[in-house]
Amino acid sequence: MLNWTNFKKKFEGNNSDAFENLAYFLFCEETKQEYGIFEYKHQKGIETEPVKYNGKLLGFQAKFYDTRISDNKKDIIDSIDVAKNAHKNLDQFFLYLNDSFKESTKEVRIPKFQKAIEDYAALKGIEIVWRVPSHIDFMLHQRKNRYLLNYFFDDWESPQKIVGRLKKFNNDLME
Repeated sequence: MLNWTNFKKKFEGNNSDAFENLAYFLFCEETKQEYGIFEYKHQKGIETEPVKYNGKLLGFQAKFYDTRISDNKKDIIDSIDVAKNAHKNLDQFFLYLNDSFKESTKEVRIPKFQKAIEDYAALKGIEIVWRVPSHIDFMLHQRKNRYLLNYFFDDWESPQKIVGRLKKFNNDLME
């Protein structure tokens, strides 16, 4: 299983950006974008330009939350609005999340907020494709994606942290 503690420690202060990069690689892999996807700085609604795949227009968003997904329902719905307004023909909206849903009850498994998000998206003509840790874990454990697993989740210091420690060490020596 993915070690999110390692991820958070490794990308401390940049968790959202790192998670967006991870989602980008996984989305490219899933939609067979061999050379990546064109993007604009501060892209509206989705992380990159939409891609045509299997006859549908797809876009994705990465949402790294430190709070429960249910607490972020409005943020997700707002993202759907922005995505659809910016890309009128968008068919599917892949949503990468760093947390899983919790079942509502034994009788009604889908949580109310999840259903509300899916229903809202359907009204806008968009199908939500959820990518939660169980999906991400599976994709990263494929042999072709092991490098992503190693980079994002191994317990080693990022180059930025190593350089920072070396600078501090040098400064301490100089003093």
